[in-house]
Amino acid sequence: MLSPAQTVLFLGLRLNSVPFTARLSAERVEAFRACLAHFQPRKYVLFRSCLRLLGLMASAILVVRLGRLHMREFQRWVAALRLDPARRVMVTMKCVMALRHWLHPFFLERAYLWVLSYRGRWSL
Repeated sequence: MLSPAQTVLFLGLRLNSVPFTARLSAERVEAFRACLAHFQPRKYVLFRSCLRLLGLMASAILVVRLGRLHMREFQRWVAALRLDPARRVMVTMKCVMALRHWLHPFFLERAYLWVLSYRGRWSL
């Protein structure tokens, strides 16, 4: 049974209709941090983990401030590898530098304010 609420959890996003904010859910932040924990300098990770991290970033760019911009460096690093998803890859300093914003503790937890556009649709 549905009941009215001011906070809704939808597709990994917590939407609050009173202050018009959107943020990642706690589960999504934990999944993101667990995936990021594998990316230590000079360690090997599966290329599949790189692709998973890109997917998590893509799902978060709507609510993470400048998320698309900060995703670009890591995206280029992954694209330059051109490997099979089952292969292992060494995490270089270039990769760690590309992830520096995502590793910041509060980067994923800030709320993003919605703006009501002139057409009557919600936009982030």
